[in-house]
Amino acid sequence: MKKAEPEKRKRRFKNRFKKGSPKNALVCAIPNMTTILALCTGFTAVRFALNHQWEFVIGAIILAAILDSLDGRLARLLNSSSRFGAELDSLSDFVNFGVTPALVLYFYKLQEWGHYGWAVTLFFTVCMGLRLARFNSQTHDPNLPSWSMEFFTGIPAPAAALLGLIPLVVDLAFSASYPHTIFNTLFCALWTVFTGFMMISTLATFSFKKMKIPEKYMFKLLFIFSITTVLVVTAPWLTYLGICFAYFGTWFFSYKKKKAYIKQDDYLKDAISF
Repeated sequence: MKKAEPEKRKRRFKNRFKKGSPKNALVCAIPNMTTILALCTGFTAVRFALNHQWEFVIGAIILAAILDSLDGRLARLLNSSSRFGAELDSLSDFVNFGVTPALVLYFYKLQEWGHYGWAVTLFFTVCMGLRLARFNSQTHDPNLPSWSMEFFTGIPAPAAALLGLIPLVVDLAFSASYPHTIFNTLFCALWTVFTGFMMISTLATFSFKKMKIPEKYMFKLLFIFSITTVLVVTAPWLTYLGICFAYFGTWFFSYKKKKAYIKQDDYLKDAISF
């Protein structure tokens, strides 16, 4: 009887998170708490921007992106996924990665162009809203092509926010030799418009959440992570730009892989019709 008790306790612990088992309200709320924490962190970047604390702006948005990547995983791990959580996450993404970066860029440079700068700010925010609306509608579409399982359509919201801040990061990285002229504002405006277009484009970009790395590559991954950590500590802004340009490089490979998926789907259709 004594030996059986530990086994019973183990079974009860495993069954706590099984579908259909009674749910702990606090456990179920953890993913939503993480989303709210991300929302508060991301929007606080606006306050930092008003105080011209640009380093804290970047840090707040990066932390919001990290928290955004965790809430969905926590919901699946704790078996507490819900429609409420999905809607809250989408609204949080719109504020953190649509409204906040746009306002940051406006306070940084775009306000120098008055109404035209505000128009660029609105354009970025509207594109983020359209991008998230398309993503939410595709989530419930049963007729999506096979390639959509591994790719996003357009740049995902966190990546778009971090890419959109490149003009600010360039200023921080090269502040000693970065002349502030009309071309800085022009570059900021053009880059903001470019990022907005890429959000609503049909470009296939890798969904890193669904990527699986074989165990044999784990040591190489840890080595790359170690080097990246060292670079972040020693030259954070240059490392930020390097990661962004590396992300640009993935667009070429995602385009080629998408074409391979489409070719495979066409072959299967022909085989079935035959």
